Amino acid sequence: ARKTYKEKVAAAKKDREAEMKPSIDAAVKDATAQGKDPLVARRDAEKKASAATRKSYDAKVEAAKKERDTALAAARKKGAGKA
Repeated sequence: ARKTYKEKVAAAKKDREAEMKPSIDAAVKDATAQGKDPLVARRDAEKKASAATRKSYDAKVEAAKKERDTALAAARKKGAGKA
């Protein structure tokens, strides 16, 4: 159950990063073209993209948590019945 949880959270994180990357890259490219600091542009773009994708990421993680907790509760119940 924990392994499945870790895999699902990792997948959600990967999806979120893939969603954020194009907007971050565009912001850095624009900042470089305008002669602004690209590191500052990256930081600001990451913050905005992170805020924009937070809801969907949190929903995926929450679903994975519920699934893990349900599986662990079932395993505990099953184990307690044998004792």
